[in-house]
Amino acid sequence: MFISTAGAIPMALMSSLFWTSYSEIWELSAKALHTFTGFAGGVGWTALIGLMAIKLEQKRGTVTKAIVALGQRSLSFYIFQSFLFVLILAPYAGGLGGHISQLGSDVVSVFVWVVSVIIANILHKRSIRGPFETVLRKKSTL
Repeated sequence: MFISTAGAIPMALMSSLFWTSYSEIWELSAKALHTFTGFAGGVGWTALIGLMAIKLEQKRGTVTKAIVALGQRSLSFYIFQSFLFVLILAPYAGGLGGHISQLGSDVVSVFVWVVSVIIANILHKRSIRGPFETVLRKKSTL
């Protein structure tokens, strides 16, 4: 993860307008570096999450069970979250996306994720599958 963070620094400097006098070659190099080191970050995060899952598997508390419930309904909640993001952020819907900062959009994202976990947990407690998982399973048995 350190590699991906280091590789993102040039792009972060350019995006924040802290570094403004760069050539097209520097910009392309920064984008390539960001992309390639991002793969290393993806592998690192995957390994970290895998290790955490192994560690937490024996200690499933309320929060862990709620997150598992979200994962069991991932297709439905992917679509639900996409719908909420469009509803809240898109210029042709709520239009908030053009008026908030990066931090604001991060807060919206965390809020949507927390709402998703809560709803998934309620569905789990009532033994209700995600609607799109149900449709997918019915289609695959035909």
